[in-house]
Amino acid sequence: MSKSLLKFYSSCFLSSWGDRLWYFALSIYFVTINKDSLLITALNGLLCNLFAILFGPILGGLVDKHQRIKVVRWALFIQNFSVALNCTLFVLIVVFKNFTENTWNGWFLYFAQASMIILNVISRLASTTAKISIERDWVVVISEQLSQNPEEKSQQLSIINSQVRRIDLSTNIIAPLIAGLVMSFFNLGLFYNGTVLSAVIFAAWNVISYAIEIYLLSSVYKQFPALEKTKIERNIEKKRSNLVRKFRKSLRMLKKGWKVYLHQGDILIPSISFALLFLTVLSFDSITIGYSKAQKLKEFTISILHGLGSISGLLGTIAFPFLHNKLKIRLHLVGIIGNIAQIIFLFGCLAAIFLPGSPFIVFHDWSNMCTNETSNHSQTIWTHFVESNCHEYTSILVLLSCMAFSRFGLWLTDLVINQIFQEKIKEEERGVVGGVQSSINMFFDLVKYLAVIALNDVNQYGYLVIMSVSAVSISFCLYIAYSIKIGCKQEPHLNESKIRKSMIKYSKEADKNENVRESDSFYESENETEKLNNS
Repeated sequence: MSKSLLKFYSSCFLSSWGDRLWYFALSIYFVTINKDSLLITALNGLLCNLFAILFGPILGGLVDKHQRIKVVRWALFIQNFSVALNCTLFVLIVVFKNFTENTWNGWFLYFAQASMIILNVISRLASTTAKISIERDWVVVISEQLSQNPEEKSQQLSIINSQVRRIDLSTNIIAPLIAGLVMSFFNLGLFYNGTVLSAVIFAAWNVISYAIEIYLLSSVYKQFPALEKTKIERNIEKKRSNLVRKFRKSLRMLKKGWKVYLHQGDILIPSISFALLFLTVLSFDSITIGYSKAQKLKEFTISILHGLGSISGLLGTIAFPFLHNKLKIRLHLVGIIGNIAQIIFLFGCLAAIFLPGSPFIVFHDWSNMCTNETSNHSQTIWTHFVESNCHEYTSILVLLSCMAFSRFGLWLTDLVINQIFQEKIKEEERGVVGGVQSSINMFFDLVKYLAVIALNDVNQYGYLVIMSVSAVSISFCLYIAYSIKIGCKQEPHLNESKIRKSMIKYSKEADKNENVRESDSFYESENETEKLNNS
């Protein structure tokens, strides 16, 4: 089974590597086309989240109703080849720049970028489907087959979840650095620069990666027979329905998905708590990169802090099984630890917008406070890290540093809530509930993009930070309420162990009382014998 798990982890690595490369590269590609404008990047994020909200429950229903391996094959095929086509389209836009900018009075360029956004939306939906299937369903089935009892199943599940998160965070450290190196240093000509070359490499990589991922997952599928079992007994209609019937069926599936989700009971509170974590700009995404660039930090410095955040999150995934399995801390208490660790550093981010150098509050005219001596000294130290030697960097460095350290608590909380979902939700409902959860997450992410569009000035970024810290604080309060609610309830295996201990204790006391009664009766019979003899 160790080889099968290695193949499973390898497939997760390839999938995560491709996602991280493309997520980093696409924002650079849009900036390359639009010359530092973030409008297209914001619209791309907005539309991706909007479609994820609409189709999340439907995708989850497809995961529940179809054979596991078929869902993964089609999802990965659509995802990888959509990315490859998108890279190809970007290359054509850049190589034939004059044609795209002058055709249809420049509207052809907008049409080409709209096509890139559509392809990215399709790839994101396919990626969501694959993640729901593998991370919410496959890992549970695999942990069940590797376990002998419920307690061992919970431990095995936490180990696999932690390993998958470590893989994801490891690729988040390395992939952007590799993409940045390719874009920065591989210049082969006027048009065929590093950015264009990276798109060609990424397109070829997605085609090759698809073949390797399918081979690995097919092998894992054969090694774990439980994956082949159908989750819902049904009669499959072989006749193809028309388009109207398919649309009605999708609407019914959407309604059913929300109905199933709303009947999850105690899961609703941590679900909303988890979704609120997406209503934040305090993450290393295109918005943070744009703000950091406006604060005159170089890409190299941003990538270092980005990697620091990934390492911090990686430590969170290592701490999760240690706290839950080794120290035997209950799952919801581990979540409290993660929430506290996260919110402490986010309050540091809140303080950063009031520090010198922040455009939110103007302390001094820092641009006039740079002497020649300071400038020469700065050139020897900061040349490779910042763009200006006469700018105050206290605010942005504190902001990004606290943001990076907060990733520890964020990923610890993420693992806890994810395992709560896996343990509490029925097998035949995992996919549809996961789809609805993804939709709610994307809704709050959508609200974030709308807030950024409304407050798009760099000087207004402080308001976005206040909004983010407030959302995480509300999330923390909701999770505390959930923990208090279930705090009086004991976990099933703890109840069983207590019952066994009480039964053993009762049997020992019963034996002791029986011995006492026997001894008492012995002494009573002796006393009666003495009385008879005396009489």
